[in-house]
Amino acid sequence: MWEHQVLAPLLPEEMAWHAGYTLSQTVFSFLYVHALPDIDPDTISISHHHDSDRTRPFGLVSVVLRASVLGLLKCCDLAWRELVKGNVYDSEDWQSEKCDVPMSETYPVSRILGILDEACIWVRNSSRVRSTWRTALSHRLVLRKTLVELFSALLSKDYFRLRPLIETARVMLQHVRASPPPSPRPCSPAPRAFDPQFPRILVSAIPLHPIQLPEQSKVWDTLAGLLDSLEQLSILIGIPDLSTWDVVGTLHIWQPQPNQSLAYVRSRCGRPL
Repeated sequence: MWEHQVLAPLLPEEMAWHAGYTLSQTVFSFLYVHALPDIDPDTISISHHHDSDRTRPFGLVSVVLRASVLGLLKCCDLAWRELVKGNVYDSEDWQSEKCDVPMSETYPVSRILGILDEACIWVRNSSRVRSTWRTALSHRLVLRKTLVELFSALLSKDYFRLRPLIETARVMLQHVRASPPPSPRPCSPAPRAFDPQFPRILVSAIPLHPIQLPEQSKVWDTLAGLLDSLEQLSILIGIPDLSTWDVVGTLHIWQPQPNQSLAYVRSRCGRPL
């Protein structure tokens, strides 16, 4: 069922990249990343919309799933722009290789947010979305939209926006954790949307092997840790005393907290404000 594909938040792949694996082994193993032109609602023939069966409404793919994938790629693009500034070590702390795969670089943040808003409206108003999935889909779309806004605010130094965005992300994360998607049925096409062997097709400077993604509960914990780290950063930004930063940095070295040592956060904390 298409719901399984749409409800998959794609965060395991994203968090695995933040943890140090390559984009090819993680985000790029999701095949819809490479099929975005084929599911663009502006270029798909009308017959596809009419022929889609009611249990698999095409709008779930062309509107909702497409928005989710574009939002995912934009989050990776914004994080990549921060990581590439040189405050952390490429190939040691993180992996920069894109393998010539587009990551929504040409889309302005405002356009991505608009696409996600359109998907939220479609979910809310479409009679083809099952009532059991309507709220769950909305929470996932709002979570993705909030993450895009959060990474964008950090990159553009709009620090006053951080606290409300972090709070919204936490609320949405609680909702998402409380409504996990059911396991796909044996006949579901959802598992075929991921191909851990796909890196072999991409041009890469290093040999790659399939990886085992973390369990979903660990993924949520990693995202929660990222939000905690960014909240701490938002507090430190308002403290001009560098000795406070030094104390906090020392505590992180000697008393590291689980899920709060991602390269992205270390890069952001290492930059002049």
